[in-house]
Amino acid sequence: MLSWIFSILIAIILVQSLFFKFTNSAETQYIFGILGQFVGASFLSPFSELVMHYGGYIVGILEMVGVILLLFHDTRNIGSTLICVLMIGALFSHIFTPLGIVGNDGGLLFGMAVLVLVSSLIVAYLEELRVRLVYRKH
Repeated sequence: MLSWIFSILIAIILVQSLFFKFTNSAETQYIFGILGQFVGASFLSPFSELVMHYGGYIVGILEMVGVILLLFHDTRNIGSTLICVLMIGALFSHIFTPLGIVGNDGGLLFGMAVLVLVSSLIVAYLEELRVRLVYRKH
C-alpha cells in the first residue's frame, strides 16, 4: 500500500511536468538550451544540438515510460529504477551545470526532483522487500 502511495505521488509530479516538455515551453527551452550549451563545451559537443532541440522530448518520453511502468505492480521496480536514474541526472544538471539549483523558479524544480528521487528510492526498496518475501515463501 505504501509503495502505491509513493508511486501515485511520483506520477502526479512527473505527469504534470510532461505538458511543459511536450509543448516545448519557454522554461523547457531555457533549461535544455543551457544544458545544450554546457554539453557543447565538453567532449560531448556533437550532442549539443540534440540536447538543445530534443532533450525535453527525450526526457519526457523516458519519464512517461517510467510512470507507466510504475503504475503496474509487476513492473513497478523497473519504473522506480528508471525514474531514479532520470532524477539523478536532473539533480546532476542542477548542481554541476550553469542551470543552478535555484534558477528562476526559486528552487522548485530542484526540490521536486529531490522529492521524486527519494520517493522512487522508497518504492524500489519496498518492491525489493516484497519480491524477497514472495520468494522466501516458496
